[in-house]
Amino acid sequence: MSEEDHDSEELFEAAVAAHQSGRLESAEQLYRQVIDAAGEDAVTLELLGAVLVALGRAAEGMRSLDRSLSLDDSSPTAWLQRAEARMALGDREGAESDLRACLAIDPDLQSAALRLAMLCAESGRHSEAGRWLDPWRSSLAEDPAVAIAEARLRLARCDSEAAMSCLPEGTLDEASAAHAAAIRFEIELLRRGASPTIADSPLPDAVLSQCVARSAVALLGAGRLPEAVTACISLRQTRPQAPDPAAGVMSVLSLHSPELSDAFRQALAMRLFGDVAEQATSGLQALAAGDIEQAISRLGDAVAARPDLADLSRILASLLIDSGRAGAAIPIASASLEHSPNDAGLHHELGRAMIACHRLAEAEAALRQAISTQPDRHGAKVELASLLSKQGRLEESLDLARTVPAESLFDASARSCAADCLAASLRQSDSIETLLGAVSRYPEHAVLQSQLLYMQNFPEGISDADLASEHRHRASLMAPLGEPPRSSAERRSALAEVMGLGRRIRLGILSPDLRRHSVWYFLEPLLETLDRDRFEVISFSTGALADEATARIRRLSDEWHQVDSIDDQALMDHIRRTRIDLLFELSGHTNQNRLCAIAHRVAPVQITYLGYPNTTGIGAMDFRVVDHITDPAGAESLATETLLRTSRCFLCFMPDPTAPSPMLRRPRRPITFGCFNNLAKVTRTTLETWAAALMEVPDSRLLVKSRSFHDQSTAHRLISCLSDLGIDPARVRLLDRTPDTRGHLALYDEIDVALDTYPYNGTTTTCEALSMGVPVVTLAGTSHRARVGASLLHWAGMPEMVATDVAGFGAIAALAAERADRPRSDLLADSSLRRPELFVADLVQTLESASGPQ
Repeated sequence: MSEEDHDSEELFEAAVAAHQSGRLESAEQLYRQVIDAAGEDAVTLELLGAVLVALGRAAEGMRSLDRSLSLDDSSPTAWLQRAEARMALGDREGAESDLRACLAIDPDLQSAALRLAMLCAESGRHSEAGRWLDPWRSSLAEDPAVAIAEARLRLARCDSEAAMSCLPEGTLDEASAAHAAAIRFEIELLRRGASPTIADSPLPDAVLSQCVARSAVALLGAGRLPEAVTACISLRQTRPQAPDPAAGVMSVLSLHSPELSDAFRQALAMRLFGDVAEQATSGLQALAAGDIEQAISRLGDAVAARPDLADLSRILASLLIDSGRAGAAIPIASASLEHSPNDAGLHHELGRAMIACHRLAEAEAALRQAISTQPDRHGAKVELASLLSKQGRLEESLDLARTVPAESLFDASARSCAADCLAASLRQSDSIETLLGAVSRYPEHAVLQSQLLYMQNFPEGISDADLASEHRHRASLMAPLGEPPRSSAERRSALAEVMGLGRRIRLGILSPDLRRHSVWYFLEPLLETLDRDRFEVISFSTGALADEATARIRRLSDEWHQVDSIDDQALMDHIRRTRIDLLFELSGHTNQNRLCAIAHRVAPVQITYLGYPNTTGIGAMDFRVVDHITDPAGAESLATETLLRTSRCFLCFMPDPTAPSPMLRRPRRPITFGCFNNLAKVTRTTLETWAAALMEVPDSRLLVKSRSFHDQSTAHRLISCLSDLGIDPARVRLLDRTPDTRGHLALYDEIDVALDTYPYNGTTTTCEALSMGVPVVTLAGTSHRARVGASLLHWAGMPEMVATDVAGFGAIAALAAERADRPRSDLLADSSLRRPELFVADLVQTLESASGPQ
């Protein structure tokens, strides 16, 4: 046995021990380590799946069990565990199928037989339930599991007295005790009626909903339709945060008693919606079928007639927000709140709509009201935490995000928000630790994996090779079934075929940032100058926000597709239908990216460009546009894509149309250095370079601007770090965000030399500073993220502003300060960075060259 095999065996034994002792999170970590060390095997995947199901992460558990069964479908316990996962996900039909498969392999597996008996009983198939239970009835007196299954069958027949007599007595294990408690509650429900029983129940919301659903099925089977409807409505009224039991009732009945299902649906609709029952039912059915427009139309009719129906108003508002019509959701939620002022869900939807319409103060008030009304409304907490974070209220946001419990459905989103706050408050290592913990808990959560990769670009301490390896590894977790990479020759051949088409090339643009965003300043000059006799532009906007920049990009597009509200599969299908030849993806692993769709290939050639300073790690991404300075020879080893190196800078910059003119001459004041970059980019080396500049010019000052300084603790943290480097706090001035872009750009009048960040250089900020007549000093590193500044300054005609070490940075900053009294003008005006015709010709030539003979 090799040392590696021995280590894997020890890990496996430790994992099983943790599993058996109930230390489920430790068991999960250890099972994953076994898989990392020894590869996937059916047994470990089955046990990992069981742990994940027990932790309440049924979808993840299901995927692990699927992989286990694909390797070995002869394990009865794997089928049993997958049945439990399906039950947790509401797939009763699939659970039954898995239980039958399990029992076909091992007919003597009691737990599977009893589980199947109970499912049959709960869906009204009492005779079949009895047949599965028969072989075990002889042990009813001494086996609590059998007794509980028998009680469940008697209760399904509405025989509450017999059910009570079957319940086991004495000390029970945790699972049996929970089942017995649920059965006792259902017996009380059948005996006493719904309202007092439900209102007084100590059962958790999810369990309570299941109990009410089972009782309603039993009542329907006994011909007690009004009581079944009353039970479901009572739960909605007394415990509005609990899952709706009606959905469970109809799910069960639709399989085995469709006539009862229709009767229940109609009776429930009449009780809930009265004179608009037809429109409401039609709208809800359309929603269930995925017809969003029909659902909005029919629910809109119902809500217009009955704004007092909070449930319908809530659903309609949510649909409108998710389909990009948040403005229409506001009056609907507001009108319904006049009738139901304490409905937390309506306040929540109103808050979401206000955020989408940029009415942030009103959004905050609505979300706070939702949380005040329902303190465990964790989705509203995450929305509010995200809103506070974007306003620079970092500690408030962080504190709120940390109140979301780990078992909540919103735990992953809360951790994501907390990581953003930590990075923006100069705690990059804490941010990454938070995300590492999150992806450990949710390894197949693509948003978290992308966020972790993005955040790992900011700090120092991770080598270029390790960061590239991280991108490959985590991209494989994000899209485990994505297309494998082509060879470089295959990629070039595909590009040659596209570039040689005897018609206009359909060039796709995919981005969530087609608005007033950094992407705009570099995209518009490309689109304006592109030869439209050869290319037609098809833009896919995956972001909901729109403004005047969106309108400009839209005018420059031959086709515009607003696809922010559809999932990855729908996006893949949509792009494929448009028959794109060449797709440019502009976000990489930044927020709202759609790399999981791209991973399954939606165009013959896929290129990542502009929005991200590193490889994507996605196999189906064919090329990445860079230049010879950002990615010198040898950088191929750091990218999964084939590098397309332009002969000039890989960017062309358009200044903001609202920008003021550069100040003609600086006022009499001390030399002022400045940085307006994202504060998450500020590292120890960044601070050392700034300190070196301040030391070289003794009377100089430093101006740093960031929305993060709205948070006083972040401001104190930065001042403290600079003080530790010998910089007097009196020399440092910190500014919060400005209300608009023109005001932001006008602040460049107050600085003489801009200082870049390291290792993640600025891009838009560097171009802004140069356009406003302010020179920039950068420290060049060894990979793209740390060499963009060097490329921009080289092509701006200022290569002397590029330092290779901290001391050199300070000396260059001092030299630039000596020239501060010169009249200012746009430092990019005569450079190739402002010559879109040269840039576009170079880019097209790069595509042509890459597709030619190599």
